[in-house]
Amino acid sequence: MKERRRQLKELEQKIVGKIEKMVRYDKFLMDVIEQYSDEFEGPENVVARYKTLKESNERLKKSIRLQEQTSELLAEQTVSYEK
Repeated sequence: MKERRRQLKELEQKIVGKIEKMVRYDKFLMDVIEQYSDEFEGPENVVARYKTLKESNERLKKSIRLQEQTSELLAEQTVSYEK
């Protein structure tokens, strides 16, 4: 019985912690919506914008890595031609 009570207390603490985090997240979203009301109608718009920006950032990072690899390859080829 005491073990079950301890388990339930731990579960309660986890749930309370998650709720506190979600409340802060919700407040952040509402602040963004309030500050930029001309751009966002609701939380789903903020989340959609975040996802779009994150995906674009990943594509740009991938493109930069590819350009760097291409530049390195061209530099190596240039050095081998000079010899």
